[in-house]
Amino acid sequence: ANQLRAVDSHLLVVVGQVAGKSDIALFGVKQWLREQKLRPFIYEIPLEMRQLLYPMTYTAHVEKYSAKNRIEVSEVMALIRQESQFFAGAISRANALGLMQLLPSTAKLVASKEGLARYNLLQPEDNIRLGTAFMRDIKDHYSADFVGLAIAYNAGPGRYVQWKKKFDGDEAVFVEQIPFQETYHYVRVLLSDRAKYRALLKNP
Repeated sequence: ANQLRAVDSHLLVVVGQVAGKSDIALFGVKQWLREQKLRPFIYEIPLEMRQLLYPMTYTAHVEKYSAKNRIEVSEVMALIRQESQFFAGAISRANALGLMQLLPSTAKLVASKEGLARYNLLQPEDNIRLGTAFMRDIKDHYSADFVGLAIAYNAGPGRYVQWKKKFDGDEAVFVEQIPFQETYHYVRVLLSDRAKYRALLKNP
């Protein structure tokens, strides 16, 4: 990432487009917006740049496994954008892997439930299959809405259960009461990106 920051934002966008690497193009567009100090309304952004800023990469896999696991497509897209910026080879310091940043231990449990004996978390379809199944498990087991899902994904299901008991039932108020700064910003970004993907899926 540090090496990418040193590269001209326009070059990153071009390289990402030519190479078919949505993660590089997304990084370039975000860098360009920061350089220009712009926070434009989504439909003020030219269509081509908008498509780079909110990629629809891996749509076939997302639609297939979102439907299977009763998860909204825009929620999966928002989570992938935040977790990996659509870089299928992403590996975190905590060893979370792939598009949806799954820990190997989590993936093993989900794969067992799915009856999936062999998988590769750096392979987009496998990652999305297991990631959406994990999202479904969180929603079903903890009766979680998208806010609850986002909290559990970032801070762990235990934190979500603890905060749900302690804080306000109103979603907007609940979000403002999240005591971890990282989780608070994570949830707000996911809510914002879900809304943008909902809009773009209806009116590209």
